Amino acid sequence: MQRSKPRPIRQEDREQTALVSWYRLQYPRGPLLVMIPNGVRLSKAQAGKAKGMGMTAGVPDLALLAASGGHHGLFIEMKARSPRTGKIGSLSADQRSVHAVLEKRGYKVVTPVGWQEAAEAIKAYLAS
Repeated sequence: MQRSKPRPIRQEDREQTALVSWYRLQYPRGPLLVMIPNGVRLSKAQAGKAKGMGMTAGVPDLALLAASGGHHGLFIEMKARSPRTGKIGSLSADQRSVHAVLEKRGYKVVTPVGWQEAAEAIKAYLAS
């Protein structure tokens, strides 16, 4: 029996993992930083179940659950530069729509490119 090849890890996933590792080291007792599993690949049955349980297209990748600088919390939509082409991922129409709703309701939303930009956004947000 031939095994299927594992899917390659996307650069955006690597950047998000690096950010979460950095955050846990820098803020071990800090506000909760949680992943929102919208970008996780699911089977058709799992996707249907997740949608029924509230998964919504366009919701950012991470949420920092802390009020700061007049905002209720920080949402982070990770983007990455392709190591092969140098191109940066763009926001989908669903993402732009959800981000606008979140901002209108008092949340801060950032779209950093890479974990270092995301780390700077978190530091700035927590300092505000």
